[in-house]
Amino acid sequence: YQDRWWVRNKLAEHGMLQYFEMVISSATYGVHKPDMPIFEKALKFMEVDPYKCIMVGDNMKCDGGAQYFGVKYLYVKPQSNWSQSLLTLLDDEFPKNRKLNNL
Repeated sequence: YQDRWWVRNKLAEHGMLQYFEMVISSATYGVHKPDMPIFEKALKFMEVDPYKCIMVGDNMKCDGGAQYFGVKYLYVKPQSNWSQSLLTLLDDEFPKNRKLNNL
């Protein structure tokens, strides 16, 4: 299982890390996707409205479970350039003064 540092490094590699307020890994909690508790724990930890979150993932079965809680899901095909799709979604959906910007 990839930890949050692996995910952070991948986001940085694509020039996208600055758009994420927080990176949470299921490996940190010992609960693995698609088990619902990982999504619930992440939302509770961040104290945010699920309708104001985006889950980015490359596995619809595992990552898509976030949609159950009302989280937007952006499927990214492995080895594809998905950064523009995410930037468009972020610009359209999220205010510039997000709650966790200073963490």
